[in-house]
Amino acid sequence: MAQCSDGLVNWAKMGRAIDFQALEQFHKLRDANRALIRQAKASEEGDLGQAAKMYAQAVEAVREYAFINHEKGLVGLLVAEEEEELGRNGELEALDRLTMCLIKLGRAPEAALRADEYFSLYRRDLELGASQRIAKRIEKALARAR
Repeated sequence: MAQCSDGLVNWAKMGRAIDFQALEQFHKLRDANRALIRQAKASEEGDLGQAAKMYAQAVEAVREYAFINHEKGLVGLLVAEEEEELGRNGELEALDRLTMCLIKLGRAPEAALRADEYFSLYRRDLELGASQRIAKRIEKALARAR
């Protein structure tokens, strides 16, 4: 099986080519960003403005790891084709909390802009239910602001 692995597509196959350094870097950066999101969530009650800044920072930090390609070989090519067609995932929780904070702070147009920028980079997150909640939240806030 290992002899033919270059032509097989099997997630559990022996001989699958993975860049372990890139995978380690991905997890390191993602874990640090998720810790920032938890920290921002904890600070929401005390300082909503600071929490919004931290969430904005977290949204920006997603770029550092969302585009790391650790799969190589045929699986890597197929994953790249899929991402080209459907887009990549980001860190939707950061955008969700950011838009909540911005709207509470009376900054609905900024929330809309942030969401548009985010979804232009991480189109695959549009498939998730939270993206519809974010869109509805922003739509209601913009309507109230008019």
